[in-house]
Amino acid sequence: MMLTDIVESSKIELLRDAIESSENVVLTCHKSPDGDAVGSTMGLREVLRRMGKKATVITPNLAAPNLLFLPYADEIVAYEEGDSAAAERAIAAADLIFCMDFNDIRRAQGLQPLLEQSSARKVMIDHHLNPDDFCDISFSFPDISSTCELTFRLLDLLGMTELISTTAASYLYMGLVTDTGNFAYNSNNPETFEIAAALLRKGVNKNRIYARAFNQQKDNSMRLQGCALAHSMKIKRDLGVALITLSKDVLRRYYYTNGDTEGLVNQPLKIPEVFWSVFMREDDDCVKVSMRSVGDFSVRDLCERYFGGGGHLNAAAGECHGTLNDALGMYYAMLIKEKDNILEHKEKYIKER
Repeated sequence: MMLTDIVESSKIELLRDAIESSENVVLTCHKSPDGDAVGSTMGLREVLRRMGKKATVITPNLAAPNLLFLPYADEIVAYEEGDSAAAERAIAAADLIFCMDFNDIRRAQGLQPLLEQSSARKVMIDHHLNPDDFCDISFSFPDISSTCELTFRLLDLLGMTELISTTAASYLYMGLVTDTGNFAYNSNNPETFEIAAALLRKGVNKNRIYARAFNQQKDNSMRLQGCALAHSMKIKRDLGVALITLSKDVLRRYYYTNGDTEGLVNQPLKIPEVFWSVFMREDDDCVKVSMRSVGDFSVRDLCERYFGGGGHLNAAAGECHGTLNDALGMYYAMLIKEKDNILEHKEKYIKER
């Protein structure tokens, strides 16, 4: 996708003016920041700082430890982790706010009131479907692999890629690879790989990023995931679907912290008969539902239709505001209603595999 074909030059100039006329910039993202959220906010922050701006990244809560290994990660202000006063001061002083990797202000959760009260100009940079209209300037492109890729493309259109340092490139690369599962999905556009190559030319250590973001795990996390696979994974081979559930009791038993179940939903896709994986985690306020698929089976549609969520064709998520049993009831009802669609895709997938 060439942004030059679908973004008016006048809109790029609005973005340029917003950046050049600003002094105090805040960059924020959705709750439970993933690699794309951390990468896009911190990557763009580094570019803005090289321009002489005061730029602060504020997240609703802290990201998982495996995403906080690059330089200056300790400068991220996590609103719910004891830094609320610093976050409030920074947002109050901001004259420009970037809303990165989310398109619904409710996804900022605790930061939502602060963002709504701010008179700063707001810019959305995101790649999820159905954006809300809460920003002054919006760049929303669901067909692009990640917000980090979109951020690079916008910097290119602004003529600012020379401002991308090794640190900024490393953050953008981290978001690019984590949101595509190391290029396993959402990455069929050759230009995505050209952008990855451009970032590597900036000095990115891709082996370190892979090792830290994908291949590092706490012992409690490993035990939790082992327990899930051994005791709670249910496979319906007739439908090609696997389900993993983790209750609050099990999470407490293994001292769960944010990020401990990262990647778990992908594991059942290694089973030859499984083309669709569902993971349910019972948190204190809701049941988080994550789905992954292969081929052209859209888990995005299912998450939207049954769990009020969304995402991408092969990677999506939603929530159930009830008990784990409530979420399971919704899951089994979904299997019944979608049976014909599931069987059609299963047959096609098995033939192609």
